[in-house]
Amino acid sequence: MRRTAIFSLLLGMQLALAATSARAECEPFPQIKLWGDYTHERVRNYIETRLDGDWDRYITHLDKRQKAMADLRDQGKPLVLKYKGQRFQVSGPKLGRYINASARRLAVVKCLAAEDSGAAFQSFATAAGGNTPAIETASVRVGGLNLDIEGSCKDGDVTFKVNNLGKRWPKSGTIGIYRLGSGAPQKISARHMRLAAGQLATFKVKASKNPTGRLGLWIEPSWAKRPFAFDAEVACR
Repeated sequence: MRRTAIFSLLLGMQLALAATSARAECEPFPQIKLWGDYTHERVRNYIETRLDGDWDRYITHLDKRQKAMADLRDQGKPLVLKYKGQRFQVSGPKLGRYINASARRLAVVKCLAAEDSGAAFQSFATAAGGNTPAIETASVRVGGLNLDIEGSCKDGDVTFKVNNLGKRWPKSGTIGIYRLGSGAPQKISARHMRLAAGQLATFKVKASKNPTGRLGLWIEPSWAKRPFAFDAEVACR
């Protein structure tokens, strides 16, 4: 089989949308034989097991590759790819189609990252005060963090518990607590910590420091950039 025919086969994209579960909101990846079985689940597993949950690292890699391919196209140079031990030079319209498919792949990866972050950043449900503490939980699996967070409300006092399920943090991070509900969020507490594997950190906010009845917690690692978005929120009266 000639190389052109082989590569045409590689670029045989299945663009029809695959059936997805009710949870899935991101479109399927373009299917190119060169990429193998490229699915949402496989990418999520790769991020979790090989990159310690760091979506940004993978997105940066794909983005750099996308720009490099675009530069080759603009300079009229071919892209060299390998498939089953053979090297192929791709140029012209085929390179354009490959770049377009790669752009779609990058868009889907960004969508998955946002989807997983959204699940990680889920807010606590409203917790009513009283003699029996109301407890809610959330998880953070992004930016190299692997945390479970527990929030409880009792008699207007809020307690956050941050449990590091992953490895020891490579550097210190900031765990900040903010007062919500009256203009811009106001930081009322910040601790710079380097959590060890399995370490549990507890933070308690008295009702007197929570006049609005709403608090948010955000964890900022010093070794990775994260957009400002609360990892957990709790309403407590």
